[in-house]
Amino acid sequence: MSEFEIETMTLKDVLESFRKIHTEIIFEFTREDILIISRNQSYSLYMKARIDGSFLQNYVSECNRLIFDLTNLREFLDIYPESISVIKITEDAIYVGRERNFLFYVFSEEKFFEMPKMKVIYECGLEKENLLQALRELRVFSGFFKLEASNGDLRLSGEDKIKGKGKTVLKIPKIDERFEAIFSLQPLLDILTDIKIENKVNFRIFENNVIGFSFEKNKIAFDVYIAEHTGEVLG
Repeated sequence: MSEFEIETMTLKDVLESFRKIHTEIIFEFTREDILIISRNQSYSLYMKARIDGSFLQNYVSECNRLIFDLTNLREFLDIYPESISVIKITEDAIYVGRERNFLFYVFSEEKFFEMPKMKVIYECGLEKENLLQALRELRVFSGFFKLEASNGDLRLSGEDKIKGKGKTVLKIPKIDERFEAIFSLQPLLDILTDIKIENKVNFRIFENNVIGFSFEKNKIAFDVYIAEHTGEVLG
């Protein structure tokens, strides 16, 4: 059994971010911290967050990895009256609260998945608000955006056969190789719209046409990985 105490608001914020991706998450317990991982149903978007030991009180790590649906837990935390959540986790349940008001949650039977290993070929910092504004503008034209990077420009464009085409350019440090791929727009927009995310976002390009964004939310580090979209995207 693993045990820990954490500020309720911190736990709510972490789970809220994952709820925008998928309700099933993996809790992975280490001696020092807790890693949370999820992916969307198309396996085109992954997210992970690490809850550092500095956020945890009375932490005991005995479970290794567990998968569960966060829906009930997230809803319960909205009405949980305590500022500190006491969590105990067994192989088939999560208990929230002290002994007299434990709640029970059953874990799913889904098999564990591994985060794919990817090599970074480029990274730079971006202003979240600039990126968000670009994505909001492009959402008018399409649910997908083309991302092109070369020299000192990061060009994002969206196109619809009827509505037309929009394009915006963000300045970035020089990139040695040209990059071009198409990605789904809405999941990224859903994540970054969170006002609690700090304005500095780290942008990465990986091998095999994968992009990533790292950011902090209430001092907890999140990483998002988005695979290239293939198929028809206009309309």
